[in-house]
Amino acid sequence: MNILQLKWSLIPAIVIGLLVFQEYAASSPVRYNYFNVIAETTENFEGYSYSDVGLVEPFVGFTAATSSFPLVMETHSTLCGAISDTCLFSSTISNAPRRIYGFTPGTLYMGLDLHKVAPSDQFLIKVTGNSGTSIFTGVESDYIAFADAFGLIEIEFVNQGSTGFMGNYSFDDVITGISAIPLPAMLPVFAIILAGLGGFVRFKRTSE
Repeated sequence: MNILQLKWSLIPAIVIGLLVFQEYAASSPVRYNYFNVIAETTENFEGYSYSDVGLVEPFVGFTAATSSFPLVMETHSTLCGAISDTCLFSSTISNAPRRIYGFTPGTLYMGLDLHKVAPSDQFLIKVTGNSGTSIFTGVESDYIAFADAFGLIEIEFVNQGSTGFMGNYSFDDVITGISAIPLPAMLPVFAIILAGLGGFVRFKRTSE
């Protein structure tokens, strides 16, 4: 294989790789696997007292807020999922959105344990990042995460299910990060890159 043949053989791989990379890099915020996020900060709300939280409360790596009744942190077997766990929830039931924002600059990933009193409740979650805004409906998962290739700005939660006490829910094990283990959907990008490198190595060997 000569230089010209090598160049032509690499062009399709390079073009496809760039297109796939552009799709992921420029897309709006996406759902992600909580357990694939490499946590730079972790907040489990342990060590806080009930009176520490109001309508807006800053934590390490993010700020939590609501526009109606104060958020509280307390050990609650129903809202937190275990007798010994402390979590963040609303002191009074309200349909007002709860927001997580004020991320450390450069934060690309955020995940949390969204614990519901009613297991079947579904959420509308609006994720705003520097690449745009995505709205996710019908979210049921406990451990969820979101990512934006250009940085997260705000995540808003609204319970679309139960009302009253059964409609309450909590945040726990909130993590933020700037890197993560690639999801399987990203494997084609790496496969294309490796294929291109393989072609280059084969050319080098045959030309020597």
